Amino acid sequence: MVETALKSVGITEEAVKQWLPNCGCARRRRMLNNLTDWANRLLSGRMSGEEAVNDLERTVGKKLEKEKPSADNQESTGPPT
Repeated sequence: MVETALKSVGITEEAVKQWLPNCGCARRRRMLNNLTDWANRLLSGRMSGEEAVNDLERTVGKKLEKEKPSADNQESTGPPT
């Protein structure tokens, strides 16, 4: 669920690895619990994608790298030229 929510707003696994400590410490557990709550709010529609990214950046205390949409994933907005 957390992975799905992160991907839905363009946050990559690599970005998460940069700010999530790789330990069994209380800080990591607290961050994972916060991510679960965050994902629930996002996936249930209680916040928009932009709100989700802003909330996540406040939680981790830094600006997050977002994945750029690929040409294959972009929808056409008009007739072909």
